[in-house]
Amino acid sequence: MATSSTDARATTVLQGSSDWTPWYAAKRRYATIKGVWQYCDPDSTTATPLPVAEPSDDSSADAWKIWEIKSRRQESILKAIGEVNLEILRTVATTHVHLINRAEHDDPRSQLTTLRNHFKVTDQQRRLELATRYNSVQKKPKNQSVQAWLDEYSQVTSQCVQENMPEMTET
Repeated sequence: MATSSTDARATTVLQGSSDWTPWYAAKRRYATIKGVWQYCDPDSTTATPLPVAEPSDDSSADAWKIWEIKSRRQESILKAIGEVNLEILRTVATTHVHLINRAEHDDPRSQLTTLRNHFKVTDQQRRLELATRYNSVQKKPKNQSVQAWLDEYSQVTSQCVQENMPEMTET
């Protein structure tokens, strides 16, 4: 899993199938915090809000006030969706950006759907990969620092526990 060393926080970069789960969880969390996950979720059908119809010139002041409030709300939603869009583009490896660079992928939902179809592994594949990683991390490589090995060991065992793998259940 790739992370950015320039940020104070760890940023997962989607480089391959092994990055999909943490990367997708981070994008879901980001869109949820922005309040727009329902517009980004590949499994949702919630449409992006349409522009609010402007009242006529002879409408009441209240109608104009309501229009202004609704317009601001829509602008903030569209701005947040744009920020999610940029966050997705910023955290996909440059070797995979071509998957979502076409015009039909101009919104987060379309991008996430395309990336999920390309990167998401089946539960069986994930468990097999984790078992392989767990077996290899059992032995500390000679050319790896103890801290790096411990970090990797901790990450792999944590993922194995999340998957309820037999390697992690006590006998």
